[in-house]
Amino acid sequence: MILSVEALTKNFAGLVAVNALSIQVRRNSITALIGPNGAGKTTALNLITGVLRPTAGRVLLKGADITGRSPHSIASNGMTRTYQNLQMFEGMTVLETVMVGAHRVGRSTWLAALLRAPSVVAEEKDLRNRAMAALDRAGVPASYSGRVAAELPYGWQRRVEIARAIASGVDMLLLDEPAAGLNNQESETMAQLICELREGGTTVLLVEHDMNLVMGISDQVIVMNFGQLLSQGTPDQVQNDPAVVEAYLGKGAEAADAVA
Repeated sequence: MILSVEALTKNFAGLVAVNALSIQVRRNSITALIGPNGAGKTTALNLITGVLRPTAGRVLLKGADITGRSPHSIASNGMTRTYQNLQMFEGMTVLETVMVGAHRVGRSTWLAALLRAPSVVAEEKDLRNRAMAALDRAGVPASYSGRVAAELPYGWQRRVEIARAIASGVDMLLLDEPAAGLNNQESETMAQLICELREGGTTVLLVEHDMNLVMGISDQVIVMNFGQLLSQGTPDQVQNDPAVVEAYLGKGAEAADAVA
């Protein structure tokens, strides 16, 4: 397992947002974390990636305990994420935006950068190449590299954000609603991109409300409700779990058919 979450718990002033959540994610797989609004999905993601500190429990990444560590430190261990709300930098080009992610693997000191040492020039070239490769992997045309990232159509901004995460060289990528705001065609191409990431060796954990996307590409589906684990298994197993149909997908055969 690349990721193990053990009895993860988060309390907010007496409210239990995540309650003893235990899940595992296999390497080179796509795992979807789903549930009703307020189920605790994004809070769980924030706990796993170090945005929030847990009240109890622990998170293991590749066997190492990363519980409560900073997002930067966790990224250094091989895991990063994207956000539901796009995080574009004002005025930066697509290439510059993705190079922000690539700089995680840079080794030059601030003094060497200030003096423009030959090693810095060589490293900057390498990071630029890494960023361009990430854009290619995310399906962003090279011709877009000089455009202002924040001015691209929404669907392309989603891909740029994923490219920035890819450029950091991580083994595992957490995606918070990657299909949010996309039309049907864009959602289909996003699903294809996520599958290509898995085929390229990246493990993916995603929070998503698009059930067609989730059930179409996931190796494992984990369902949360009221901060707790409700169900987990293959897409077929989860779709046929009466507790999931009632609590999340809605009652009756029509709800089950809607995500078949």
